[in-house]
Amino acid sequence: MKQKLKKIAVGVVLAASLMYNALQAQTIEYFNGTIDRKASTQLSKKVGFFARSRGNFNLLDVSYKLGNGIDAVVEVQDDGEKTTPRIGMQYFTSKDGFSLYAIATTSDKKDVEVLTNLNFTEDIGKVKGIFNLETITDFDSYSLNRIRVGIAKDKYEVGIGRDFFNGKAGKTGVYVKIKF
Repeated sequence: MKQKLKKIAVGVVLAASLMYNALQAQTIEYFNGTIDRKASTQLSKKVGFFARSRGNFNLLDVSYKLGNGIDAVVEVQDDGEKTTPRIGMQYFTSKDGFSLYAIATTSDKKDVEVLTNLNFTEDIGKVKGIFNLETITDFDSYSLNRIRVGIAKDKYEVGIGRDFFNGKAGKTGVYVKIKF
């Protein structure tokens, strides 16, 4: 199983890196010196691709729709020191200005990582009010929470953000996001 997972991951990395170079970032966020780039596309009705680059951390996902907002996921993470293939499941739903995305993955080392992203938008006159909470927990080593509160107009978003690492308050500052 371990060898098969590594072979799948190498194939995903090669295919995904070719696609990532062909894609332009769809969302770029700047917060306290860190640039967070995200790009995604549907390869077919059932297969999706997602890439994220934040500082020295890079992530590539290929997903397969199973139904009812649930997808199977093959993922590769690279933190600049090691590349880790992962498999898991993700879920997405949205209704009345709320959206929820969650993904749980594991590697051949059996570590479990869960990311959840809760987003709320509300029309406030000519702009939209935004609240976003993203949590990332690797049950073996760390937890990271990002809170963003802001306003958006067309493709631009600006607001206040705060990050927490392992339960301790970290950076607070202004964030700027552009959607392409």
